[in-house]
Amino acid sequence: MKNVLLGRLVRDHNGGWIIRFCRYLGNCTVIEAKLRGILDRLKLILYRRFKRVSIQMDNLEAANAIQDGSSESSNSALVRRIHQLLKM
Repeated sequence: MKNVLLGRLVRDHNGGWIIRFCRYLGNCTVIEAKLRGILDRLKLILYRRFKRVSIQMDNLEAANAIQDGSSESSNSALVRRIHQLLKM
C-alpha cells in the first residue's frame, strides 16, 4: 500500500481537457487508486451530462475487474459502484 494523491483528466473527443481534478486517497493499492479514478471521472461525466463516454486505462487488472464484475475482489464495492454509474 502507498500514500496516494490521485490526479486525473477528462478529455473531449479531440483530446482537449474538459475537467482536471486531484484527490488525496490516503493509503491504498494501485488497483484501488485506478478504480477510484474511474469512479470519480464517471461521476463528473454524469454531472456534466455527457451522453457518450470512452474510458481508457493503463491497468489490466482494473479493466478486468470492471469487465468481469468480479464480486470476489476486495474492490468489489468500487466495481459495483462503477457498474451502477455505467448503467445510468
